[in-house]
Amino acid sequence: MQAAGYPPGTAAAEYELALLYDPDHAGAWFDYGLIQCRLGNDADCQSILDEARRRFGPLPGQYAAAQPVRPWRGEIRVGMGHSSNYNLGSDNQYIPIQIGDDAFKLELSPEYLPIAAFFSKVELDLAYQNVHHPQFSARASVQQRHPLENRGQLDNWYSANLDLTWQPAERHTLTLYSQDMHESAQDSFQGRGLRWAYLDGNVPFKLGASWGGSAAIERRRTEAAQPSYTSLLSQLRLNGSPIWGATLFATLGIEKDLPHEQRPGRGQARFYLAAAVAQANLLPGRGTAQVAVRLTDLTDSDPYSPLFGNVVRHNTQTDATLALSWPLWAQTILQAELRHFRQLSNLALFDQRETQFNLILGYRF
Repeated sequence: MQAAGYPPGTAAAEYELALLYDPDHAGAWFDYGLIQCRLGNDADCQSILDEARRRFGPLPGQYAAAQPVRPWRGEIRVGMGHSSNYNLGSDNQYIPIQIGDDAFKLELSPEYLPIAAFFSKVELDLAYQNVHHPQFSARASVQQRHPLENRGQLDNWYSANLDLTWQPAERHTLTLYSQDMHESAQDSFQGRGLRWAYLDGNVPFKLGASWGGSAAIERRRTEAAQPSYTSLLSQLRLNGSPIWGATLFATLGIEKDLPHEQRPGRGQARFYLAAAVAQANLLPGRGTAQVAVRLTDLTDSDPYSPLFGNVVRHNTQTDATLALSWPLWAQTILQAELRHFRQLSNLALFDQRETQFNLILGYRF
């Protein structure tokens, strides 16, 4: 397109549109990445050519040479939001409990009931790939949410993740990872694990998609007073562009916490199905809309606590998100996000719901 006289910016928009209609066109992927390089959008250039390599194999010489040699890339996001239940408190003011043969209702302290709050939010993602040994990479992310009201009852929410990845073969990766999370009025969470993942660009039914799977073993701790336990995790993923240029993401996952005698509920099994559909250029100003839904079923292996009688906890969760984003300037986006979470349980203490709104400004570098 540039050879025909199109300026780089116009050509980039045309290639983006072409890929929406034909996501399997290798040349369009390569040329789209090359134009982003010439526009100076290093982060976009790198990610697009990385995706082209994953889908279609080694890059032709001119495209490989165009890639930025910077080993670091990342994104920083800052924003504000509001949560109807910042502390993930119970929906129920009175909780049925049982002591011996006596059953009665216990009134919850206000700190365990829903507390709404406005909050500020900061997120940072960093990725590193060794230029001389590209099969080795690292990624780190940090998120923090700080309440702007009710701070006597609420504290900071934060998470930190670190992945160290080795690619021993073309579609296989091994990752050592660490994750830490803290939620106000909830258990702290720590996980250390090893994950194997496989990614394939060939999918039946001509979806123009890629599929992948992963399996992991993880050591977890929920809080200092409770013992560590081992979890086994597996996941199957599908990314595609089935109709009208929309991109479909789907994930099916199974997780199993091995039993530990001192842990409430002893062991746990979780099944989840997540799906998202994204449509580019759907909104004015070349905005993108994405709808995501995640359904989770959680069951303990043994009764949760003698205080609840001989009852095994069973929770079902629904998590739905609508995200709208617009490109503002080169490498800068504005995102508005509306999320609703609902958990239903046979134990009243774990009935929860939360509606959250976020307005975020992001910059890729």
